[in-house]
Amino acid sequence: RVLYSLCMIVVESYKMKVVDVLYGSVNGNAEEIARRIHSELPQHSFESGKFQALCEFDSAGFANESTRGDALIIVTSTTGDGDLPANAMKFPRQLKKIKEVNPKALESLNYCVLGLGDTNYENFNNAARRVDKLLKGAGAKAFYYRGEADDGVGLESVVEPWLEGLYPALSELLLKSMENGKHDQAIKQNIDVAVEAEVKKMIMEEMLTGFEGLPVVLDPLVKLDVFSEIDFPENITYGPCLSEAVRDETVYEAAVVGARLLTDPELTDRRVWHMEVDLSESNVKYSPGDSIAIVVENVMEDIDFVVKHIEFP
Repeated sequence: RVLYSLCMIVVESYKMKVVDVLYGSVNGNAEEIARRIHSELPQHSFESGKFQALCEFDSAGFANESTRGDALIIVTSTTGDGDLPANAMKFPRQLKKIKEVNPKALESLNYCVLGLGDTNYENFNNAARRVDKLLKGAGAKAFYYRGEADDGVGLESVVEPWLEGLYPALSELLLKSMENGKHDQAIKQNIDVAVEAEVKKMIMEEMLTGFEGLPVVLDPLVKLDVFSEIDFPENITYGPCLSEAVRDETVYEAAVVGARLLTDPELTDRRVWHMEVDLSESNVKYSPGDSIAIVVENVMEDIDFVVKHIEFP
């Protein structure tokens, strides 16, 4: 924690660094995770740069140091027989062309790769491994380890820890660039003041940890607005709870006939379940790799409990 906090002080002092995010996605999972990273960068004092598909590597200007960010994050899934997604297929040819024009074009590129795969299929995370290998072969430098998430047991068991370590790794990258003398000396002299203040803050937090009697303010989980018939706003409209893509004819009632916990509670707080649903009466046709959405009915006892404890005016 101390190292990360000190790194963040340096990051904020330097107003650091533009970070680009590229993705290769088939069903949207990789793109969604990439979008999440891109949107969270400012929260960690980094500037969000480009956000594009991996096939746009060349047209987005990554061959030129002046038109790319200070670091690149790539999130890609694997499809087919270990292939790159369609929106990343052109990447190897583009990289080869860049190397032919200028063999040293990517030597100053700092990058990392997060792969999404499934161990139920051969060539697990081959796309991410291939992208990583191609970039290293082009002279680029990985500043963070390659993540390999497994949809067979739950992507989040790898994705979340990988993301937790990503931002400290980006901060450490800035520290290294500072040591190489790439930043203004005057800013370095001001960091000591910020470091001292942060250390004092952390000491106070540690002293107060576990101290009984201190009030803890929690963020509200639910906000209810209650209107009478007189003051009910006319501009409020209501839509369906489900996505418009879900029609009545595609919603079926089905029973859960089997459930098995896949993760070990002693090793992780996350719960990943293998569940079996009886679709025999639904006439649903499906193929390996298809997914379903499950809408769980509320238990009436829970509904009654909530209603009972809500104090209406």
